[in-house]
Amino acid sequence: MLGLVYQVTKDPIAAEEAKEKQEAYQAVFPDAASFEELDEKDASLEKAADVLEENGLSAEHIDEVLGAVDDSGKLLGVVMNVTTTEGYGGDINFSMGIQKDGTLNGIQILSISE
Repeated sequence: MLGLVYQVTKDPIAAEEAKEKQEAYQAVFPDAASFEELDEKDASLEKAADVLEENGLSAEHIDEVLGAVDDSGKLLGVVMNVTTTEGYGGDINFSMGIQKDGTLNGIQILSISE
């Protein structure tokens, strides 16, 4: 019975999570028309992980990096999904937008159990 419930709810839950991510991306980068995979995604994740480690942020890890693109296809910056394990009640997941000049464009909490 539990397996049946899982099969029935799996796809709607995944669709809702994807919708929440898209809403978070738009909240942290309202000027973007779309969010796309980066060509150098693996290099971006590796570089970001190095920066976190250098700054003593070993409890944080970057789950996803997407390019924020305007209507003309110009890259405005990146959106990152980050997880920190330092929450009192469990992991904290959030999205953050970073402009090309390195300034923070916005933060949106995806899940928190505080």
